[in-house]
Amino acid sequence: METIFNKIKFNQLFAILMAMFCALSLSFTSVHAIGQEEKVTVNVQVEPGDTVDIYKIIDVNYDFTSDQPQNPLYTWDANVATWIQGKDSYKGYVEGNNVVSESFSVQKGNPEAFQGFFQQLAAALETGTITGVAQTTTASSQLGMGEYLIVGKANQSSNVYLPTTIVVAPTFDDQTKAWKLEVKANDRVLTPRQDGTYTVNLKGSTLTFDKFINAKDQALVDMKTVGIGDTVNYVLKAAIPTYPANATNKTLTIEDIAGVGLTLPAATDIKVYSDEALQNEVTQGVDKKVEGQTVTINLTYDTLVQANVSTIYVAYTATVNGNAPEVDALKNTAKYTFAKDPYVEGANGELIDTEVVFTYALDVTKVAEDQNTPLAGAQFTLKDNQTELIFVKNDVGIYTLASANDQNTTKTLEVNNKGELVLKGLDTGSYTLTEIKPANGMVLPKDPTIKVTLSDTQPDGTLNEGKVESSIVPTTDGNEPKISGNTLSFKVVNSNKANFELPNTGGMGTLVFTVSGILLMAFAVIYLVATRTKEHK
Repeated sequence: METIFNKIKFNQLFAILMAMFCALSLSFTSVHAIGQEEKVTVNVQVEPGDTVDIYKIIDVNYDFTSDQPQNPLYTWDANVATWIQGKDSYKGYVEGNNVVSESFSVQKGNPEAFQGFFQQLAAALETGTITGVAQTTTASSQLGMGEYLIVGKANQSSNVYLPTTIVVAPTFDDQTKAWKLEVKANDRVLTPRQDGTYTVNLKGSTLTFDKFINAKDQALVDMKTVGIGDTVNYVLKAAIPTYPANATNKTLTIEDIAGVGLTLPAATDIKVYSDEALQNEVTQGVDKKVEGQTVTINLTYDTLVQANVSTIYVAYTATVNGNAPEVDALKNTAKYTFAKDPYVEGANGELIDTEVVFTYALDVTKVAEDQNTPLAGAQFTLKDNQTELIFVKNDVGIYTLASANDQNTTKTLEVNNKGELVLKGLDTGSYTLTEIKPANGMVLPKDPTIKVTLSDTQPDGTLNEGKVESSIVPTTDGNEPKISGNTLSFKVVNSNKANFELPNTGGMGTLVFTVSGILLMAFAVIYLVATRTKEHK
């Protein structure tokens, strides 16, 4: 009897527990049900300073009372549906009552073909062709059920973003036996982070722009250190962005502003190529002009895309002229202007790159033996190997290396009344400075040659070595050669004074001859007398 009683009590307890379990199960189900205000946090990743526009283009039909999705599940935003129905290529995406058609879902399986639709839709939304669509501009957004079109806006970066979509839709969870929200981007299910948020990386092309000298290794060093008359081969490399098919702003312009120390070529001598080897010249979609110190290349985006040009290379040769020693005269600043927002005219970005080449100088001072007193009147020549260099006289004692077209040139380099001689516009390398006329009141040194070596291995326009080899250049007592920026300075000593005098008439020189004559005559007389005396004996 007690056993039966215990069995009855157990059954009652089991029934109570089952009832509690069912109640808890119902409670768990309600916990996992989708709430009417339930949203997910989506973080759209763009470059710092850039922003996004997020448009809700498709609604999800869901009955929150029964916690069940409804048929039809997806309908277009009414304003978007009206725009789609006006496009012959896309009107099949909409059925009656703005329902999203099956063909739209099928077409999404071909991302490349489908990208054109989203690009055109983004253009219509951004330019205001479509209005009244729910929109947010926050990269970290709370999104409820629906499909959203995300349009990146490059405010500070050089990115050109491609529009993408994100879908927040119900999916049935087999474990909880309930509906929950699932997040997809480009038809890929996203996994939430530990904090429950979702991350979407907005795709796009990052534009690059580079200006450089067309040389490598040691040849590059040699090309960056120049003298007047040298030529420099420049190349500008610019990536072509990917703009939406119906973009209204496709600006692409390259400007290269050269310093006054560089003579630019004619526009016809500027070439545009599609390959790094500079073999495949591009002539269509390229407009070139040279005005003053500026090269301008206007590019037609559609023409380049049709020719499958993804990167262009602008190549030209500039010549170093007599203005090279001026400040920033050999500095080139290149600018690439591109459509930062392809949907807004004039919303452009810029990429800038600078290239600089350098010249060098000698600063010579002719001094007396005390190494301080300046001597005027000395003249020099300068040779590069065995070639005597030609200069233009800028001022007394100041010369600039001549270029091919310069007039009134000279090889004779004379110091000023302070004994100073400045030679500008030189390249690095070895030179021979030779004194060809002594300073006033002096004679030429026994060896009037001075061997000079200029070296800038960085190169950065600052000499890291200036070697001087000569017996007439002091190397001690603080008077040794010195480097200051791009200039090597040194003194040239003259210790040979013209201090000898010609003898005066009636002076010591005549007396010597007179005495010598008298002694010679006396010797003759003595010899004659001695000879006759001997004969008489």
